[in-house]
Amino acid sequence: MIDFTLFKTRSKSKLFLFLLMLSVLYSTASSYESEVKRNVILKLENSLQNLSNPSEKKIIGRRIKFLHRKVVSKSETYTATRALNDNANTTNFQTVKQQTNDNGTEIILSLEITFGQKIKAPQLGNSVNWTISGPSGTKSGLGNALNEYVFDKPGKYEISLIDNSAAAKAHSKEESCAHEKVPSKINVTVFPIRMTFLGDELKVSSDLHKGVETTGISVSIPVVIETYGNQSLDLKYTNATTAGVGSNIIAKLKSGTTLKQGKQVLEYELSGIAEVEAYIQFNFIDINGRTQTAALKKPIQ
Repeated sequence: MIDFTLFKTRSKSKLFLFLLMLSVLYSTASSYESEVKRNVILKLENSLQNLSNPSEKKIIGRRIKFLHRKVVSKSETYTATRALNDNANTTNFQTVKQQTNDNGTEIILSLEITFGQKIKAPQLGNSVNWTISGPSGTKSGLGNALNEYVFDKPGKYEISLIDNSAAAKAHSKEESCAHEKVPSKINVTVFPIRMTFLGDELKVSSDLHKGVETTGISVSIPVVIETYGNQSLDLKYTNATTAGVGSNIIAKLKSGTTLKQGKQVLEYELSGIAEVEAYIQFNFIDINGRTQTAALKKPIQ
């Protein structure tokens, strides 16, 4: 991976450095995974804010937009993982799909939430008409009122959006237009079960040490389960992995565990070794197949 922090910024203008970075990234784009490419572009976009010369910002901005179109293919589907915000009862988009049709590039968003939640849609102006179709019937509205809609019943929903703004019409004629396109469709899957891991309450039966096998040590974490109606509570994903430098620790749900509505504590038995002193986090998978993370408060020593 290219470490762009190695480039020095002593020159009078950062324009040359930005152009160099963009050229190197584009010429090697096929060598990297899509997520890496997008992360690099994001860093460049953030660095763009440090340029003070308006003309330089305009040039670099155009190059970044061009690179983004080349790196993120219009036929590509990718995942941008976002943690659920249960306190706000909203969730961010998880999947974005861009595909080309006769009218240009069509953007389709997909996401998964649980019953009783709202979505956090992109900023929408009142020129955007939307219609929701699904188990709760049909509902139409304008702009950001979409974010106030509560998906109270489980099932599959489809949201159709039409942007009637002048900027949108100009965008359809000019591919390089700076106007951000509104998605044409949002597919929403609403799950009937909500399972929340309370990461702040994660506990370990004893301290973990570098280079020492963790067999015999367990972690416990409270979860809160809410269901729509009488749903079967069958947790298929009983293993949790860890993320951290040098960690190959696995956590396995204690045999015989049964899930119930409300709050309960789940216990996982550990195996594996952490080879270096570092912080680690556990990646638990909930009943809907989504990952929720919880970090150890103390580093492995």
